[in-house]
Amino acid sequence: MTKAIATKIFITLGYLFLYRVLAYVPIPGVDLAAIKSFFDSNSSNALGLFNMFSGNAVSRLSIISLGIMPYITSSIIMELLSATFPNLAKMKKERDGMQKYMQIVRYATIGITVIQAVSVSFGLRSIGHGHNGAIMVPMQTFLLIATFSMLTGTMLLMWIGEQITQRGVGNGISLIIFAGIVSGIPHAIAGTFNLVNTGVINVLVLIGIVLIILATIFSIIMWNLPKGVSLFLTLEKWCCKTKTSGS
Repeated sequence: MTKAIATKIFITLGYLFLYRVLAYVPIPGVDLAAIKSFFDSNSSNALGLFNMFSGNAVSRLSIISLGIMPYITSSIIMELLSATFPNLAKMKKERDGMQKYMQIVRYATIGITVIQAVSVSFGLRSIGHGHNGAIMVPMQTFLLIATFSMLTGTMLLMWIGEQITQRGVGNGISLIIFAGIVSGIPHAIAGTFNLVNTGVINVLVLIGIVLIILATIFSIIMWNLPKGVSLFLTLEKWCCKTKTSGS
């Protein structure tokens, strides 16, 4: 491993660590216990899936609870528009035009984030008890705080993704989504073993699930190998290369 690659990996890990820290910074003025109870009772539906993709940031109502989804939505909308309007498609192909195109995507992300933040703020009124639900401050005040907090969080995530893409390893947006999903794996494993201990899940069923996961991973690896290349031959070459570099 060269020094440049090692530096890129450490930069990527540093930005992903920052992303995970932001997931624990809550929006002020909410009843976090009521929100957590709400998401615990909806863990098996679409809300639970959205919470998983955010790395449980939604159930904590952190400043990045909207995740990177506004940016992805904005990018998809722009792709559809560029397929419809030739001038926009031409802009993407030019160097200076691509910068303008990405600038439009960022501005659209801001608009989508504001709309979603306002919607979430009003939606919190139906969670918990009391006149304003899970909101513990006046609605007008919370609306400003929540919108500004979520907008800041989404912009930070967008910046982190761009920094990873430019200075780190891989696509930043994809790695942020991946990190959010992976962060929930330890809790999922602990929950699975708890279900086995309580007898809700049979041990044989758990073994079958593990075997299916391993078979899926093996199939993906085999599918991506070049034609005529054996997996065992590839592993043997890798082991020989590792021994040579170590000696």
